[in-house]
Amino acid sequence: MWRGSRRRPLPWAPAAVLAALAVASCGGFRYSALLNPTVDVNVRHVPTLGLGIERVTISSNSESSTVDRIADLFSDDLGLSTDVCGAELRQRVTQMLLEGGLQVTREDDPARADVAVAINVTRCDGERERTTTSEEVVEKVNDRTRRRTVTKYQARTTVSFRALFEVTDLWTGNVVLSRSYQFEPRRTNVANRDYPEFPSASAVIGEAYRRTTRRIRPLFFGWTERRELVFFDDERCGAETGVPGRRGR
Repeated sequence: MWRGSRRRPLPWAPAAVLAALAVASCGGFRYSALLNPTVDVNVRHVPTLGLGIERVTISSNSESSTVDRIADLFSDDLGLSTDVCGAELRQRVTQMLLEGGLQVTREDDPARADVAVAINVTRCDGERERTTTSEEVVEKVNDRTRRRTVTKYQARTTVSFRALFEVTDLWTGNVVLSRSYQFEPRRTNVANRDYPEFPSASAVIGEAYRRTTRRIRPLFFGWTERRELVFFDDERCGAETGVPGRRGR
């Protein structure tokens, strides 16, 4: 059955080609890299899924557990819930895919897509906490120094977040990837005289969304990293031998 455009072959070879340049007998010379010629190279990695994807459909997992649904009924004072967090995460992932050049089809029209992506947030709750810490400071008064202890007032917001991510190849019907992403971001405001305002829950949960999308992006898009390639000129390792060195910044 016609399912949309045919898959295109991936344009790059795996980055493992560079790693194959490493020779075991040269391993002991890694620490003398400063004495050997080096060159910076760009290593191009293929998308992890490796399917040549053009169109994606995104959906939620409608089979949320009873425990998850009950937990949403007792949401904390931060106003977080798995349903709301799931909708926001799917929106972030959709935006990332569109900005990368992929097409995202409607959930009710998956026949035009190459893969179906199911995103289900199974935990999204937070807590707020006030604490104090003591810190010793040195002050200079009339050419003399003195030490005193000051109190730091802290207000912390923490979010516990977990999302399930599943990719199904619609050409074969096989689930090609299933992962769980779990983060616990937190932010702290500090003041000297009294407790400050709590960091906003939206800012903290936003960090969980960013971490999740950073993990998902390499599945669909290739990326490039800068590496230092060290050439060893030794009786055991000829100048034609290159060993990957430090990662670029």
